[in-house]
Amino acid sequence: MYQFTKHLSIFRTQIKRWCLDHKVVWGIDWRELSTKLAATATHISTLPQGNNFMLQRQQELDTSALAHSYWSQRSKDKYVQLGDLPTKFFYNKMRQKQRSAYIYLLRTTDNQWTEDGPTIVNTILHHFKTAYGPSQGSTVSDQGQDEAIDLVLRDLNLPHLSLSQQQQLLWPFSKDEVHEAMLGIGQGKSPGLDGSTAEFFKLHWGSLGNEVFQAVNHFFTTGFILHEWNQTLLVLLPKGQNPEEVTQFRPISLCNTIYKCVSKCLVNRVRPLLSDLITEYQSAFIPGRHMDDNILISHELIHVLNKHRRGNVHLAALKIDMNKAYDRVNWRFLLKVLQAYGFPGQWIQLISQCISTVSYRILVNGQVTESFPSHCGLRQGDPLSPYLFLLCMDIFSRMLIMATDIRLFDGCRAHSPNVSEHMGHEYKRIRNWMLNNHWAHILRITAWNHSPISQAGKLILINSVLIASIAHIFSIFLIPTTIANKLDAMLARFFWSNSSGKGIAWKSKELLHLQKGVGGLGLRSIAMHNRSLLMKNVWRIHRNSSDLISKVFSDHKLGNGSSTPTLHSMRGQCSWGARSLIQAEQVLLTNSGWKIGSNSPLLAGKEHWVHGRIPLFRDNVPLRTAATVSIASLLLPQKQGWNVPRLQSLFHSSTDKGIQQHYTFLANPIPLPRALHVAPGPPGFLFAHFGTAFCGVPQIHLQVDGSWKKSSLLAGIAWVAEHVTT
Repeated sequence: MYQFTKHLSIFRTQIKRWCLDHKVVWGIDWRELSTKLAATATHISTLPQGNNFMLQRQQELDTSALAHSYWSQRSKDKYVQLGDLPTKFFYNKMRQKQRSAYIYLLRTTDNQWTEDGPTIVNTILHHFKTAYGPSQGSTVSDQGQDEAIDLVLRDLNLPHLSLSQQQQLLWPFSKDEVHEAMLGIGQGKSPGLDGSTAEFFKLHWGSLGNEVFQAVNHFFTTGFILHEWNQTLLVLLPKGQNPEEVTQFRPISLCNTIYKCVSKCLVNRVRPLLSDLITEYQSAFIPGRHMDDNILISHELIHVLNKHRRGNVHLAALKIDMNKAYDRVNWRFLLKVLQAYGFPGQWIQLISQCISTVSYRILVNGQVTESFPSHCGLRQGDPLSPYLFLLCMDIFSRMLIMATDIRLFDGCRAHSPNVSEHMGHEYKRIRNWMLNNHWAHILRITAWNHSPISQAGKLILINSVLIASIAHIFSIFLIPTTIANKLDAMLARFFWSNSSGKGIAWKSKELLHLQKGVGGLGLRSIAMHNRSLLMKNVWRIHRNSSDLISKVFSDHKLGNGSSTPTLHSMRGQCSWGARSLIQAEQVLLTNSGWKIGSNSPLLAGKEHWVHGRIPLFRDNVPLRTAATVSIASLLLPQKQGWNVPRLQSLFHSSTDKGIQQHYTFLANPIPLPRALHVAPGPPGFLFAHFGTAFCGVPQIHLQVDGSWKKSSLLAGIAWVAEHVTT
C-alpha cells in the first residue's frame, strides 16, 4: 500500500511540474513566444534590424491569431456536440454555481460577527474539532459502556447472519470485484487530497489495474489500512441562503479515490444481505425497497390521526429530525451492533479501520486548514457510511418496537403517545441524538427561465431535472387536473420563452406531449406521468405481498394460486394517497388483459380473470372441482381454442359467454412492437409498459385477440399477462 501511494504521489508531482512547464493558453505557449521575441530584440542595433523584428513580431502574432481561432472553433464544436445532449458537459454548464461558497461573515460562539479571515478559519476549525472529538462529561468506563450496549442489544433479539452468509463475506476479493468497484465511482466526483480522480484510474486501468488490486487486496488481507488513504478534505456547503453560523453548513467529505474503491468493495458484498437484517420499517438503501412507501404510509397515519376527533382518546405524531446524526455516531456502539448481527471478526476489523483512522482537513475560502483526528461519526461522502448508519437506525427502530410491545410506548393504540423516559435516555446516552426542525427547500420550476438555453437543452431539463425532482410526489398522490394543467402550462411557457422570459407558443402543448415518432417532442405530460407512476406503484403492491406497503393497503394476502390481490375498498373517509392508488388500480384493471397458455398453473376459481372478477360457477359444480380446476384445463388440446362444452358445464351462462367473447386463446406468439419496453414481472407474466423515455403516453395496446390498436389517452400504462410453453 505504501509503495503504491508513494508512486502515485511522485507521479502527481511530475505531472504537475510538466503541466506548469508546458502551459499554453488557447494553444499558444506565451512563455516561449515572449522568450523568443525578447532574445531577438536584444540584438537590434540598426533600423533594418528593427524593421525585421517588427515583421517577425507581426508574423508571430498572426500565427497566434490563427491558433486562437482554431481552438475557439474546437471549443464551439464541443459545445455543438455536447451542449444540447444529456451529458456531463451539459449538466455542469447548467449547474448553478453563482452561489459562492466563500464565507465573508460568520457569527462566532460568543454571538459576535466577524469578517476577519483567520478568525473565521479558527472558528470553523474549533467547531469541527469539538464535533468530531471525544464525548465530554462521560464518567462511564469503556467496559461499562460495552456492558450497557450488550444488554440493550441482547434484549432486542437481533437477526444473525447465517454461516453461508458469513462465508460469502469472507470470500477473497477478486480483481474483477475491485475493477467493478472502481467503475462504480462517478467520473465527475471530486477527488480527495491525493488529487487522483476515478476517471484517471478507469482510463489507465490496463497499466494500473494490477497495482491497484494488490494495494486494495493488501488491506483486505492484513486488516490494516494506510492512514494516508483516509485523509479527508471537508468542504462546507451552505444548507440555506446566507448562512450565519457554522452549524448552517453541511460538511461533505472528499475521500481519496483509492479509499472509495475499498469502501465500494465492502458495500457491494454487504448490500445484498441487508434485507435479511434490517426491519421492514427501514426502506432506504436496501435492494427491493422504496423510500416512497414510507412517505405514503406516514400520510396514511396522519390521516388516521386527523380523522380521530371524538372521545377522550387523543392521538399525536412525533417527527424526529436528528441533527448532526452522521457526525455523532459512536464507534464502539457501531462495532457492537455489527458483532450482534453476526458479522465476522475480520469484517469488523476492516470496518473499524475504515472509520477510526480518519483525519480531517477543512477547505475554507480556498485555504486548507491543519489536520486533526476524528473520534466519532461517519463521513458524508463515504460510500460505506449510509449502510453503517442504517444499521444504527435499525437498532433505534427495534427499540421502539420493543417499547411498544412491553407498553412503554403506547403509540396510537391507547392514550396519547407516552415514550418511556428510560428508553429515551438509554438510546440518547448511546447515540447522542438531538432534535432539530428545519424547512425544506422549495423547487422553483422557472429556475432557468432567464438563462440562454436552446430548446433542445430545455427539453432535457424539463424531462430529466424538473419533472424528475418531483417524481416522488407523482408516485404517491394523484395530482388534481387543474394543478397538472398549470404545471404543463408553466413547462410549455418555459420551453417557448427566450432569454428575456417572453416567447410565442408556436404549437399546442398537446402536440409537444406526443412522442417524437408521431410528430411530437416527447415532452412529459404531468397528468400522464403521474398516472403511470401511480399504476406502477399499484402493480408493485399487487406483486409483493410481503412488503410493508402491501400489508397496509392490500385487501388480502396472497394465497395459493392467487397472484392479484386488490387494494382496500373505499369505505368512509379515505386518505388522498389511498384514493389515488384506488383510482390508479381501476384504470389498471380496466386496461388489462389475459392470454392464457396451455401450461398455465392459474386456478379458474381463484383468479380475477373474467372482467376483473372471479368467474361464477354453477350450483351443481362440486366445491373440490371449483377449487382445483385450472384455466389451462378449459382449453382444447394442441391450442385449438376453448373447450366450450366444459365451459358450459362449469360456469354460469353469463360467465361462459364472457369468456368466449372477450378472451380468445392465441396459438401464435405476438410480435412485440419496437416501442414496447419489457420489464420482469411475476412468474408466468410478461409485464410491459409504454411509458417511453419521455412522455409516458401509450400509443398502442394489445387487444384480447392478439392484435394491436391505437391506445386510449386514459391509459398511462399497459401490460399483458401471459404464460406459454415457449
